[in-house]
Amino acid sequence: MDFLKNIDFGELFGKLKDLLGKVDWGDLLKKIKPVLSKVGDFLKKTPSMFMALVLFLTVAVDPAAGSTDTSLLVHEDILTLLDASYAGQGLTNDGKYYYTSGAISFAKYTALAKYEIDTMKQVKKKVFPVDWDLIKKGYDHIGGISYYDGKLYAGMESTDNKALPCIAVFNADSLEYETSFELPRTWFPDGSVAWVAVNPQTGLLYCCAWDHAQTLHEFKIDATMAHVREIDITGLSELDRIQGGEFYQGVLFLSADRKDSKIKEVLAVDVETGEAKVAFTRDCGKADSEAEDITVFQAKDGSLFHVADYNKLLSVYIRSYIAL
Repeated sequence: MDFLKNIDFGELFGKLKDLLGKVDWGDLLKKIKPVLSKVGDFLKKTPSMFMALVLFLTVAVDPAAGSTDTSLLVHEDILTLLDASYAGQGLTNDGKYYYTSGAISFAKYTALAKYEIDTMKQVKKKVFPVDWDLIKKGYDHIGGISYYDGKLYAGMESTDNKALPCIAVFNADSLEYETSFELPRTWFPDGSVAWVAVNPQTGLLYCCAWDHAQTLHEFKIDATMAHVREIDITGLSELDRIQGGEFYQGVLFLSADRKDSKIKEVLAVDVETGEAKVAFTRDCGKADSEAEDITVFQAKDGSLFHVADYNKLLSVYIRSYIAL
């Protein structure tokens, strides 16, 4: 093993990084898309015992989530393996279906999927739905999503901070990409729009910077995604690590990913006044579980708030709550 002493690992890794930087990942992934499709078909045919084993390992590894003094965990659905790759970022609904978005950022892999709410049966999926011109601009994954009038509005994210902030629009029926709108970087310093939420009562769309935000941005859904106003936040010092948002009865609910804590927060914002407060807390079971998007509707079991949590392994949980 003495030969290892003569290797300049810094130089070696530097050359490897330069080599990887020259790879057109978007073009490469476009070429291997048919192969990934075949892998997906194979996994669909995998014996259910294998899926049962994956679910068992997920439950065994993850500490159990639970209720808090401000929320009751009613139930949770678990998506694993490929299903998890479709759902690790965004979550919204149209009353009948859940819509989800997923990503593997380093590979510029993006996905959208549609599930029956009552059965969690997947009825449609779309791998690499994002227009390749957007991928080439530096966007590497879809963030939080919001359903409105047959469309999915999605925040686009860029982990390398090269792209301009962007909102993309997809057809909710086909999951096909339709158009996008670039936004000023001054509003989103890290180049990403982590989440969007549309108020179905007004047709206005809202989003903010991912961390340490003190203002919300309001847009009119039209041909230009016209900026209407900035809303100053009061009641809380800032909106930090917001991963998703959804309106319910005129109130904007936000999923906040408190870092290094198993206790996550759901915030409530009055968009007319800007007043924000903690609506309730959630116990996700472990500190490195990542709180993702939120959607809100009255389910048959009485739950109202539904939040996606990524366990950083093989699975995504959709957890349903009643606020106490």
